[in-house]
Amino acid sequence: MKSLSTLLLSALAVLFVSCQKENLDELAQRENQITPPPGYTIPACVTATETALLGGQTTTVGTVLIWNDATNVYVSYMLSGNYRVRRTHLYVGACNAIPVNGAGNPRIGLYPYQTDHGTGGTDIYTYTIPRNSLPGGSICVSAHAEVVAFTNGSMTFNETGWAQGDQINDGGSWAMKVSYVQQDCSGGGGQTR
Repeated sequence: MKSLSTLLLSALAVLFVSCQKENLDELAQRENQITPPPGYTIPACVTATETALLGGQTTTVGTVLIWNDATNVYVSYMLSGNYRVRRTHLYVGACNAIPVNGAGNPRIGLYPYQTDHGTGGTDIYTYTIPRNSLPGGSICVSAHAEVVAFTNGSMTFNETGWAQGDQINDGGSWAMKVSYVQQDCSGGGGQTR
């Protein structure tokens, strides 16, 4: 009888620990007040980076969320209100390898990740980039968007958008990049890879 009680207690302990792990992930997201897009989770040991998505340099049209897990880096465009992205261009990698022209301004047509979201656009889109294709540690994310808004079926907003960060070319276009440090949970929390 004693071994049956021990077995039951062990099973309950395993169940409790696994439930607690799921609750830690949810708690970490609530504490950071960062909500990932539907279908995605941010590991508890990772601190996501969230920045404004600016349309026309001054209008906050949504956010760009960057996070990673053990195998991928995720970049999610999340629009608010009636704003939508019709096209996205994304660079993720070494900061000194962002495709630029002779004047130092980005060449978004050469960004490795591009998606056409149709005339009406979309309010959420997430890119998944394998970490084994990226340098370790700190990387740059340059997230460009063609942003629109419709009111009663008429287009009321049509602007270029960038994830708010540091200007790519001081004195050049207003194009921006965001620094992100990839994190590794294998050593007990948040170390860089």
